[in-house]
Amino acid sequence: MWYTIGAYFKYILKRKRTAHSAFVYNFITHVLQNQAGMAIWENIEKRRNDLLHNHQTICVLDLGVKGQNKHRLSIRKIATIAKSSKSAKMCRILSKMIQTYDVKNIVEFGTSLGISTAYLSSANEQTAVFTVEGCPEISKIATETFKKLNLNNIEQINVDFDYAIKHFADKFQHLDFFFIDGNHAYQPTLDYFNFAKQYARENTIFVFDDIYWSKSMTKAWKVIKADPLVSVTIDLFHIGVVFFRKGIVKQDFILKV
Repeated sequence: MWYTIGAYFKYILKRKRTAHSAFVYNFITHVLQNQAGMAIWENIEKRRNDLLHNHQTICVLDLGVKGQNKHRLSIRKIATIAKSSKSAKMCRILSKMIQTYDVKNIVEFGTSLGISTAYLSSANEQTAVFTVEGCPEISKIATETFKKLNLNNIEQINVDFDYAIKHFADKFQHLDFFFIDGNHAYQPTLDYFNFAKQYARENTIFVFDDIYWSKSMTKAWKVIKADPLVSVTIDLFHIGVVFFRKGIVKQDFILKV
């Protein structure tokens, strides 16, 4: 927690409102500053509110950190799990990215209760969303979320992330949008990135959640930024956005949300 707090103060000092890059300026105006909402967002937030007030307990399977074989069971309130969902502000930024760029398929690691997935799905009904959740009981609640919101472009799979990355790669010739919101550890994050980047094309976007979750997660983010295939990265503190565009100067931006 203290590491994240310290990282946030550093982020405040470094973040900028504008950028000289035409590509990033377009991101600022069309994604960060575009306040035009969608009618379904209100329904998604109603669903979130219902979950935040649901004190029913479920048995949660924690698949643990890759390579450690720690599959733990715990009893948690649905409301507690809902509190860890991405904020409405961050979810809307994800949705705006789907609308702004030519996204045809989306892969999400970490469905949780389905709130962020709903934002991804509703951004464009023609986009196929494939989402992975390791815990069966949490996955069931996410299914209820999608049914209540009448979202029909989502394929939900309840498997381990390590299996999922290969499963999804077999389904596509390329990935358009990859949102990694789970297993916030150094090596798994890099493993998913290194495997998935083989399926990236010029318009592909990768989004990494909680890049300042820990020192090891920030270390992984730095390695990703330095990758030769990556052209532009945007640090929004809560998420890190990666672009693979060709023909533009390789740069890293820290922007005010």
